[in-house]
Amino acid sequence: MKITKKNLLMAAGLVALCAPAAAQAETDDVIVVTAQKREQSLQDTPLAVSAISGADIQRLGAVEFNDYFRTVPGVAVIDYGPGRKQYIIRGINSSRLIEGGLVAQYVGEFPISAGTQSDVRLYDVERIEVLRGPQGTLYGRGSMGGTVKTILKEADSTKYEGFVEGRLSTTDKGGENYFVNAGVNIPLVEDKLAIRAVGYFEDLSGFIDNVATGEKDVNSSDVQGGRVNVRWTPNDVFDLSFTAFFQDQTSDSLNEDTPGFMAPPSRFPPFLMRPWFPTGVVPGEFETIKAVNEYSKDQLQIYNLTGNLDLGFATVTSSSTYFITDRIGEQDITELEGYGAKIYNFGNDKTFSQEVRVTSQPGVFEYTVGGFFLHTGDEFGDTGQQVYLPDESLFFDLFTKLDYTEYAAFGEVYFHLTDTLTATAGGRIAKYDRTVSTTADNPAPFDPNPNTRNQIDQSSKVFKAQLAWEPSEDALIYAMLAEGFRAGGFNAIAQIDPTGSIPYEFGSDSLRTYEIGAKTTWWDGRLTANFAAYYTDWSDVQVGTLGGPQSAFVYTSNAGKASVIGFEGELNAEITENLSLAGTFSIQQAEIDEDQPGSCTADERITMNPSCAFGPGSFPGLAGDRLPLVPEQTFSLQAHYRAPIGDGLNAFFTPIFSYTGGSYTLFRPEDPLNRKNGAYTLLNLRGGVEFNDWTATLFVENATNKRARLLVNNISGFDKVNVNRPRTIGISLRKDF
Repeated sequence: MKITKKNLLMAAGLVALCAPAAAQAETDDVIVVTAQKREQSLQDTPLAVSAISGADIQRLGAVEFNDYFRTVPGVAVIDYGPGRKQYIIRGINSSRLIEGGLVAQYVGEFPISAGTQSDVRLYDVERIEVLRGPQGTLYGRGSMGGTVKTILKEADSTKYEGFVEGRLSTTDKGGENYFVNAGVNIPLVEDKLAIRAVGYFEDLSGFIDNVATGEKDVNSSDVQGGRVNVRWTPNDVFDLSFTAFFQDQTSDSLNEDTPGFMAPPSRFPPFLMRPWFPTGVVPGEFETIKAVNEYSKDQLQIYNLTGNLDLGFATVTSSSTYFITDRIGEQDITELEGYGAKIYNFGNDKTFSQEVRVTSQPGVFEYTVGGFFLHTGDEFGDTGQQVYLPDESLFFDLFTKLDYTEYAAFGEVYFHLTDTLTATAGGRIAKYDRTVSTTADNPAPFDPNPNTRNQIDQSSKVFKAQLAWEPSEDALIYAMLAEGFRAGGFNAIAQIDPTGSIPYEFGSDSLRTYEIGAKTTWWDGRLTANFAAYYTDWSDVQVGTLGGPQSAFVYTSNAGKASVIGFEGELNAEITENLSLAGTFSIQQAEIDEDQPGSCTADERITMNPSCAFGPGSFPGLAGDRLPLVPEQTFSLQAHYRAPIGDGLNAFFTPIFSYTGGSYTLFRPEDPLNRKNGAYTLLNLRGGVEFNDWTATLFVENATNKRARLLVNNISGFDKVNVNRPRTIGISLRKDF
C-alpha cells in the first residue's frame, strides 16, 4: 500500500474531526501513566502511548515482550532468540546487523537499554507503557523510535498479600514446558516500611532438531530470577525505594531452522560456494544442520535506589541505578570456515546511571527539569570474540574495552494558555565521551599488531514542541514536533581488516517527527478511540554492512536520508457488562530517500565480481527502497468475556488474533542475500474459571500451528529462518492471598 503525504494529511484531518463529537464520559475506571514523568490519565496524556495493565498482562498470559507486542500498534521485533531482541517502533530500523539502540527500555525508573533488549520477565507487574515516536527530551539516548517502560509493583506497607502460580504445557514438535512464579508483600512497620519479593523459574522445551548430530529439541532454554523491593514511607512528603533484580537465562541453539539447507548455487558467486558439510543431508522445517552445539547465557543484575521528596510546589526525584550484564555464547560458523568452525562471544558491561529531576505541581505553568549521568565500562578480556577453525585451533581473537560517559540536562515546560489549550516546549542537551580500545592476541593472518585506542567526543541538542487542545472533557487533539539523536562510534573489527575497506568511525544520526493525534472517549466512557498520523525525517542513517575478506565482517556506516509516514489507532470498547473488545492497527511506509553509498559499480554487482566486497554494502539501497524488517501493516483484535456461572464462580474466555505484514531483510530487491519475511497471522486462546482467590486457565498459543518466518538470515550463503514456537497447549493454576 502506497502512502503519500496527501494521504497522511487526509488521515490527520480525520483525526482532528473525530474528536470534538466525543460524548461525555462518566466512568471512574481511569488508567494512570507516567509517560511524561508525572502521573496523568492515559486519555489526558498528549502522546501516542499504549498502557497494558497488570490485569491485561495476566489476561494475555504474557511473561515477556513477545507475548504482548503484537497488540500494540506500530511495534515489531527482530527476534534473534531468547534474550536477544531488537525492538522496532514506527518503522525506525535500518539494519539487523548492528546493535545500536533505537528503542529505550526502562524497568521502573532505571534504564537498561543495551543495544539488543533483554527479555525481562513480566511477573508481578503494575503495567507496561509503550511510548511511540521519539522521546529524546525526557528519555534521551536510545529513544529515537520510542520507549518501553515496565512498571513493577512496589512494596505496600498497608497490607499483606501474595500469589503463587504454576504452568504446565506441551509444544508440538517439542516437549513439556514448566513455569513457576510466586511473590509476597509483607509490611514490616505499618504504614512506614514494607518488603516485596518475587521469584520465578521457567523451563522451555526446544522444537528444532539438528540433523547433523541427530540431537532433538536443540533450542531449549531456561530462565530463573527474582527481585526484592523495600519501600520506606516515613511521612507524607518523603519516600525511598530500593530494588534488587536478578535474572539468569540460558539458551541452547537459536529458534531457527534451515529448510532446504542451501539455496540454488546459481544465486551465489563462485567464491562463496565452498563445500562445508560432508553429507547430503537436507533438513526440513523445524530442522537445522549445525556442527557445533550453540548456546548463550545472559545474566542481568539491577540495583536501584529511588527517592521522592515533596516540596509542596514541586517533587524532587532521584534515581540511582547500577546495571550489570554478563553474556557468553558459541555460534556455529561451519558455512564460513569449514565443518566445526565456531565463534565464542563474551561480554561484561557495568553501567551506573543517575537522574535527578524536579516536577512541578499542577497549575497554569508546569515543568519537569533535570539532569542525567551515565557511565558504562568494562575491562580488557571481559568483552570480545574468538574464532576457532575446524581443528579447534584459534584463528583470531579480538578484545575490546569500552569506556562511555554521558552527561545531559533536560526539561519540558507546559503553559496552559486557556482552560482547553496547552503549549509544550522541551529540550535536551547531552555530551557523549566514548573510548574504545582494541587488541588481538592472535591476529594472523591479519594485521600483525592491531592494538588501538580510539576516542570520540560528541554533543547533541534535541527539541520538542507541542500544542494540545481539549474541545470537550472527553476529547484531546494534539500536534507535535519531536526530535531524536543517536551518537556515532567505532568499528572495532576495522583493526583486523586486511583490505582496509572498513572505516574506523561512523557518525551520529538524528530524526525529526511531525505528528497529529486525537484521544477520544464515547458512550459514557465505554469506548475509547485514539489515533495518530505521523511523518518522520531521518538523516545520516546508521546501517549495518558486510566488508573485509569475503565480506565476513560486520561493521556500521552512515547512509543518507530515510523517511517514515504512517497512521495508527487503538480502540477499546465495553460492549456489555461481561464483554469487552480491543483492537489496534498500524499502516506505515518506511523508505530510504537517498541512494546509499556503495563499493561496487553496477556492472560489478551484475557479474558479482569477487574483487568487490560481496554483501549488503555491495548492493546499496536506492531511493525508494523499503527499510529492512519493517512491516507495512499490522493489526490485532482481542475479546474478553467474563460471566458468573455459579455461587462465587466465574468463567472467562479470551481470544487474541494478530496480523503482521511482510518485510525484507535488506534494502535492494536484487541483492541475492535479500529475503522476505512473510506476512503471518497468529491466534491465541485462553479460557478458564475463577473461584474466590483461585484461577484455573486452559490456553492454546499459536492455535492454528502457524510457522511464521520472523527473520531470515542469509548472510552466510543459505537461509537460516528464525521461527515462532509451534502450537503450545497448557494449563495454569494461580492462587492469590
